[in-house]
Amino acid sequence: MSPTRSGPRRPSLGLVQTVIVSYGDGHHDSPRGDALRIDTRPLRNPPSDPVVRERMLHSTGLDLHVQA
Repeated sequence: MSPTRSGPRRPSLGLVQTVIVSYGDGHHDSPRGDALRIDTRPLRNPPSDPVVRERMLHSTGLDLHVQA
């Protein structure tokens, strides 16, 4: 068996492990501790644009523009 499959995987030096968590402030379940919180509410909602919305409705993970 190769070393990477025989035991727990260790992060490579120079890499940062990132965990993205979705939460709701109204539910009082926001991340605690040293978590970096980024409020995305002020960002434009792409589905509000009719052209983008139509493309999103008919796209799947098999489409190249989704995979990019």
